[in-house]
Amino acid sequence: MRLDRRLRERHPELSWRQIREAIEKGQVTVDGRVHNDPGLDVYGNAIVELNLNRPAQPRARASFDILHEDDQILVLNKPAGLLSIPSSPEAGSSEDTVLRRVREYMEFKRGRKSYVGMLHRLDRDTSGSLAVALSKDAHAAGRELFKHHRFERHYLALVQGIPARDQGTIEARISTGYRDGRRKLVGVDARGLDARTDYKVRQRLKDAALLELRLHTGRQHQIRLHLEKLGHPLIGERVYSTQEGATAAKRNMLHAWTLAFPHPLTGQRIAVEAPLPADFVKTMTRLAMIAVLALCALPAWAQTTISSPDGRRQLQAIQASGPVVVDGTLDEEVWKRAAPAIDFIQADPLEGQPATELTEVRVAYDGDYLYIGATCRDSNPAGMVVNEIRKDFAGRDQDTFEVLLDTFADRRNGFVFSTNSAGAKADTQVTNEGRDVNTNWDAVWWVAARRTADGWTAEFRIPFKTLRFEAGEGRTWGINFARRVRRKNELSYWSPVSRAYSIFRASSAGTLLGLPSLRQGRNLRIKPFLAAGTVRGIGEDSFDPDVTAGVDVKVGVTPSLTLDATINPDFAQAEADEQQVNLTQFSLFFPEKREFFLENAGIFYFGDIPRNSRSVARFRPPEEDLLLFFSRRIGLNRTGQQEPLHGGVRLTGRAGAYTLGLMTMQSKGEDGRASANYTVARVRRDLFRSSDVGAIILSREPNGSSADFNRVVGVDTNFRFFRNLSVNGFFARSESPGVVTDQDAAKASIGWEDSKKRLQTSIMTIGEGFRDDLGFVRRTGVTRQFYDAAWWPEPEALRRRGIRRLEPHARVWTYTDPSGELVSRTGHIANQTTWDNGSYMEYAFEPRAESISKPFNIAPGVAIPPGRYHWRQHLLLFEGDRSRALSGSIRYTTGGFWSGSQHNVQTTVLYRPNQRMVFDLGLQVTKISLDLPDTEFTTTLVNLRTGYSFSSNMFLDTLLQYRNDVKQFSANLRFNLIHRPLSDFFVVYNESQFTDAAQTAGRGLVVKYTQMFAF
Repeated sequence: MRLDRRLRERHPELSWRQIREAIEKGQVTVDGRVHNDPGLDVYGNAIVELNLNRPAQPRARASFDILHEDDQILVLNKPAGLLSIPSSPEAGSSEDTVLRRVREYMEFKRGRKSYVGMLHRLDRDTSGSLAVALSKDAHAAGRELFKHHRFERHYLALVQGIPARDQGTIEARISTGYRDGRRKLVGVDARGLDARTDYKVRQRLKDAALLELRLHTGRQHQIRLHLEKLGHPLIGERVYSTQEGATAAKRNMLHAWTLAFPHPLTGQRIAVEAPLPADFVKTMTRLAMIAVLALCALPAWAQTTISSPDGRRQLQAIQASGPVVVDGTLDEEVWKRAAPAIDFIQADPLEGQPATELTEVRVAYDGDYLYIGATCRDSNPAGMVVNEIRKDFAGRDQDTFEVLLDTFADRRNGFVFSTNSAGAKADTQVTNEGRDVNTNWDAVWWVAARRTADGWTAEFRIPFKTLRFEAGEGRTWGINFARRVRRKNELSYWSPVSRAYSIFRASSAGTLLGLPSLRQGRNLRIKPFLAAGTVRGIGEDSFDPDVTAGVDVKVGVTPSLTLDATINPDFAQAEADEQQVNLTQFSLFFPEKREFFLENAGIFYFGDIPRNSRSVARFRPPEEDLLLFFSRRIGLNRTGQQEPLHGGVRLTGRAGAYTLGLMTMQSKGEDGRASANYTVARVRRDLFRSSDVGAIILSREPNGSSADFNRVVGVDTNFRFFRNLSVNGFFARSESPGVVTDQDAAKASIGWEDSKKRLQTSIMTIGEGFRDDLGFVRRTGVTRQFYDAAWWPEPEALRRRGIRRLEPHARVWTYTDPSGELVSRTGHIANQTTWDNGSYMEYAFEPRAESISKPFNIAPGVAIPPGRYHWRQHLLLFEGDRSRALSGSIRYTTGGFWSGSQHNVQTTVLYRPNQRMVFDLGLQVTKISLDLPDTEFTTTLVNLRTGYSFSSNMFLDTLLQYRNDVKQFSANLRFNLIHRPLSDFFVVYNESQFTDAAQTAGRGLVVKYTQMFAF
């Protein structure tokens, strides 16, 4: 839409004359820049601001769109009809040219005359990317780069007729002489200069085609002459063609689409993509309509600029007319018809800039499946990074492509499907825009990937039965795509996402159109299992064999509500916990790893920010003082002993604007202990664009007795304003026998976070009598205040040295008792330096103060006496580039520790010799010296993880651990074969023993088989 029309729609109180005068006076900005052209094309997601109080400014002749600008280089989107340079020396400055306009623009901007030199040229009729140097040094160096073919140029062209081959190369010399006022092709004549052009058919139209062209040389009129040689001249060509297509347009339909080259002075890669001009799109639209093609079948070069009224990007899904074979090769007919999503935008390193590598994504469907085809082009295919083929691979360490599907279009929740160029799979369930992310969610879907000469392609097939959505005609989904180019450490999105967030930010997604009325069918899954094993405890003489069977059932109650039931659940295949050394007075946190409790876990989360998505310093893991619901407590009695479960049911999903969760589990009870019922009920109501209010009820009820029950109720609110401001709070109260006071817990927080800074503060209080048997409570009887400030500058001087950004930040945690006396205070002042390759280093200074009223043990026989303590610590951390085959990290802590000192070294070595094998060695050594008799000791913790992927569906993992303070060795070996989707065969071996005791080792072997039946 034209700039003046956009303003007229938003300010109907102003006349057309007033709007145009405001534009010409420089009182209007587009995406923060003054534009003086009322006819400027403005897309839906552009930010247009009008300030009539701004002093009028002289009009600069920069009526062109600037694609890139720094002190030395400017890249613009040249409009058609504008000369690059004067047509003759006599014309001089009298002609309206790019050179003249840039000179006037720079004079206006700098307040003095500036040097301007063209790095290359475009014909008058050609639109698109054109680079200009702003200094003599940049001009000279840039011309050398151009001379040595360092400029990567891709064009889009509408041509007459359709080439017989989908792609090819035109090699024909171009002479330097003129005849009849125009240059002629002379074939392989020795008088001509070498010229080479690659072409690829992007779209077939009526007696015409859209071609993508890549220049390997830069001869005058090269594309026009080569297309004539091919027999398919440009539409609008009047000099080199006499065909009827010359009259189909008023100019040559040629557009300089993308341009990439190293900065002449800094070497930093510059890459831009010029949007198509309106006349090009109109010509393409007319040709498509002649071909009786629906608008949704137009090429993406026209489609990607289409936005909804709220500015979101839109993509059209089309129906597949034939079978789609998921083999990673996008050769089916549907992929040629589908409109691709292109124009990816960087989130990192250059937020808001076009991605440096081209990505195209198409979406199709049939009666049962959603298909997604991705083409990920790469200018250096040999540099692509792929180091895993196993399921749920680590995406940040390699080249990846991800898809977000917000199937309810609620802009809050969704599913993410990921792959790499080896075809590995990862799936994630996203709740509340990433406030909870469940990477353990598993779904039935297929993907295949294939490397190509210019990058890689991926093909997805996702059953509609795998997803939850509302049935009906005219439904739209939220959708987004992300691509990581690991060697550049570049992350880009189709629908732009701020660097402060990730693809989980569903409110930033675009919109998927064109889906038919979808039905999910019965959506019934039954998954029985059979497990057999034998176990011997530490110090025991004999093994205890056991055979057990059970079943999990999943049924879609409604299209958006799912009921899960489990009978006699078995969690023998769950990964063993990593050992931890506890030098604090509080309980350690061990994450949930049981499969049944991981699915839809985010629905039950209460409060503002969960553990697995909190932004914190690299050093300090989040200390969860209170998690109101922590599923790992289900099956634990009051003494902390694990009890087997009879089974339970869970209902989760959505009903209109409500998110619902209900789960109840029944334990068996053993050794004279009563069984118990564990129940949690959660409801959350969406408000406004991305806010919500909710309530929760938790209950632990022993069967046959009411002497030891525990119940908790709570309400929470989460409000977001201006996309970056969050205001959150909750209140909860517990009920337990014999406790009548201080049973409340509450929290209030406010925070602002964007791509450049973060400011947060919160206050939380936990009463002395607050008890939560289904939650995690680190301490009671305290009020905690938290303050956090962070800034992420990106100095240009450091960027030239390979430093991507600095991250200075400061945090303070303060705990007081009910009387206001200080209990604990920790400060954290730090800076993190991140390099372009992803490695980083952080230094932190931490002053601490603690006051304890009773002693506690930090090691056997070592107790910290009551008193007040003050100390300081220094921390240094470095982590290398994890995309390399060999990488690692080291962290060193030194300084005070209670009444003495502490020296701690933690190091990891990660070795991935190939895509199938990984070795991860960890070593932690802590030396403690206290000002107490005989209180100098050293703890050592060693763990070794190994993994081998026989294929993307068969894995062998081991975890070996040793702690010297308790002299304990443990081993966990897991073999997993996914013999069909969501159906597994496990072999698990566990061993544990104390190396200083003459006891037999505890050992266990379990074999488990599961099979999922879908109806």
